Amino acid sequence: MRGCHGEMFTAPTSAMTDWAKKAEKVVVIDGCFMKCHGRVMINIIGKENMIQFDALRIYNKGNKYTDIMIYDEVSEEERKQIAQQVADKVLSELST
Repeated sequence: MRGCHGEMFTAPTSAMTDWAKKAEKVVVIDGCFMKCHGRVMINIIGKENMIQFDALRIYNKGNKYTDIMIYDEVSEEERKQIAQQVADKVLSELST
């Protein structure tokens, strides 16, 4: 199941945030070197049941994407390939 980060970030007493706090495992995939989502989630739910992935380290070979912030600066086909690469890595690590 997936949660809405917007609700968890802005409504820390919501049912969705409570659900995340009680979850056995929360997976956070950050796509930026600042890792903002992971830092915020640690503050909201703690890190005991959180697993954080740095997607940028998975797909950013040769720093090609370091300065790209607008998604349409990368073709849809390339975004899908990168997303699949990240998903495969995350699933692989979660299954071990």
